[in-house]
Amino acid sequence: MSITSLAPTLSVAVVAVLFGLLPAAPALADRHIGPPVHAPEEAPTGGTPVTGQVERPVSAEAGGPAHSTVVEPDGGALSHPGQTGAEPPERPLGFTESTEPAPVGEVGAVPAPDQVAPVPVDRPVGTVFPDSAFGSDPFPPPGAEPEPEPEPEPDLGAQALEHAKSKIGTPYRYGATGPDSFDCSGLVQWAYQQVGIEIGRTTYDQYEEGTAVSRTDLRPGDLVFFYSGPSHVGMYAGDGEMIHAPSSGKDVQIVSMSGYFDDHYQGARRVV
Repeated sequence: MSITSLAPTLSVAVVAVLFGLLPAAPALADRHIGPPVHAPEEAPTGGTPVTGQVERPVSAEAGGPAHSTVVEPDGGALSHPGQTGAEPPERPLGFTESTEPAPVGEVGAVPAPDQVAPVPVDRPVGTVFPDSAFGSDPFPPPGAEPEPEPEPEPDLGAQALEHAKSKIGTPYRYGATGPDSFDCSGLVQWAYQQVGIEIGRTTYDQYEEGTAVSRTDLRPGDLVFFYSGPSHVGMYAGDGEMIHAPSSGKDVQIVSMSGYFDDHYQGARRVV
């Protein structure tokens, strides 16, 4: 038999073989070839996939069953072969994993140290922190008693003047130092003794006491001197007046320093 006569027979045999093999192709297609594919999570009633996941068909060429689908996160890929059978990690709905670091200042980013806002600390009004750089608090805490203000220094000169005024009407007597009669220097000495201050007995001694003051700066209690020596003394009473024990036959009294006494004024001293 020649090759030419065998050609129809061979053609029929090839066609038969081909038609005989075709039914086996679907069986091969049903077999899974390649890495295992994760089974998709069961969809809720109604067959809707889990929110944030998409379905895509897996063809036989990709190694999965024909017309089957795999559910995976948006933008993701099939699970790695080494994760076969493992539970998928929990992710928020709609979560898309990214390896790019989030820029500072955007949502989900860790703020830089210098961008962290200080945490306010509640404290009562008026409370001062130990490390305060501004000194003491001007407002004391509620219920705290304010510190008492320091008492002013007592004006001993004015107090001595009041003691001298208490002797107005007491007679003058030369060399007397009180309390029932006085001469000019005796009245001044006694008045200052009442406030605990000792001064000289005579006008000459008293003119050396304390410090000198001008007539324009006089204040109550200052000693004022007259005549040469000086030989007469009184106590300034304010408003241009003085208290003194004048002379024999007269009583302790307050008089003006203007006029007559202006012509005989010698100076003034402040004892305290």
